[in-house]
Amino acid sequence: AAGAAGGSFGAALHFLVKEEGDDLGYEDDYPVENVQIATGDYMFPRALPPNQFKSSFEQLAAQGAESMQKLSLNFKSLEAAVDGIVQTLNMEPCDKTGKVEAGVRGHTLLLSGTFLGGHSCLVKVLVGMDPQHGCVAKLACRSKSAAVSEVVTRALM
Repeated sequence: AAGAAGGSFGAALHFLVKEEGDDLGYEDDYPVENVQIATGDYMFPRALPPNQFKSSFEQLAAQGAESMQKLSLNFKSLEAAVDGIVQTLNMEPCDKTGKVEAGVRGHTLLLSGTFLGGHSCLVKVLVGMDPQHGCVAKLACRSKSAAVSEVVTRALM
């Protein structure tokens, strides 16, 4: 998990073209879109049974590793921030926290997923809109692997 590479990689198809009756043929290249790999590509969203997040999160506090990060995010609304965080981390919202109530200034998002290698991962994100700083968030990730917790926490930076 510590080596969870991300970024954009160039890609091209390199092949040998042969016409019928032509034994030699010629080499050709065909460029294709760049391949994007992000932290969310290492994650499998996994739903928890209703109301199980809190007990699982507390259990990981005792047996696992936690990584925390305070962030300033580039979103114009709480709804956009919640959707963006869910999409970036590629995790499953728990206990109906994937939807933001209308008119609130803050929201708690609870996420669950399995990181590459079978590492269960739980994330609690407090998201708010601040008049001076815009969209701010405090993210806590718990997993049995300190490296996984660190990688997931850094995904939104």
